[in-house]
Amino acid sequence: MTGERSPEGAKPGASPVQLLGFLALQQTGDSAGYIGSAMVTDQRGYPLEFRVLTPVKPTPMQKILFGAGLERYVGAELCGKQLVRGIQRKPRLFLVDRREQLSLGMEFSQVFLWLRRPGEQVAVRAAEEPRREEGRLEAAAGGFQAVVWEGVFDSENTKRDLLSLLSECSGNFDLMEAFKRMRAAVELLAKNDARYG
Repeated sequence: MTGERSPEGAKPGASPVQLLGFLALQQTGDSAGYIGSAMVTDQRGYPLEFRVLTPVKPTPMQKILFGAGLERYVGAELCGKQLVRGIQRKPRLFLVDRREQLSLGMEFSQVFLWLRRPGEQVAVRAAEEPRREEGRLEAAAGGFQAVVWEGVFDSENTKRDLLSLLSECSGNFDLMEAFKRMRAAVELLAKNDARYG
């Protein structure tokens, strides 16, 4: 016995709960900074943990010096790393809402996949990212939209296992809707705490 409790209502002998992580980055209401957030859910999309960082507000000099790489630096280096390290429940897979956050896969043991809706406009991928794979996941249940994923897997077994988890989750909730919930939670926080405005 490990001392860990099974989720409420779980049947004895049922398979263990698989965790799914989400990382999001959004601009503050005044567009002067960025807020990073992380959520861990079970296969049903029920939130088990949620974390928000205080806003990162780049100076005018930083904006000039980082140029087009500013969001990558803020999203991965400043927010992403801190959020992944701070999460208590460690999922094998993190879904991210920005391609720039895929670089976290080089720092952590988890797999990071960028999700988007089919047909969304995206910038051409840089030539130095040849290992990244891309695929489309049809929702396992009617009523949910398909998603396109992009990322790097360390093995075919990992890829099979994690895409199977994604498929299972897509039958229970809209994967992209989880990011909307996170953004709405941050907006609610901003209404009650001026630091997040």
